Amino acid sequence: MALSRQELADLTGTTIETCIRIMSRWSKDNVLLTDKNGFVILDSSALETLAEQDY
Repeated sequence: MALSRQELADLTGTTIETCIRIMSRWSKDNVLLTDKNGFVILDSSALETLAEQDY
């Protein structure tokens, strides 16, 4: 599914700036890979663990 950063921010109820910061952090932690065409989840179990945490 192709989503822009703005669409992802809208779906998650955040601002685009927050979405970019979180995705950048997850990219540095090797949870996902981002590029100009979208993103790929590299570690789904780590993403599930992060989803259970409070931000």
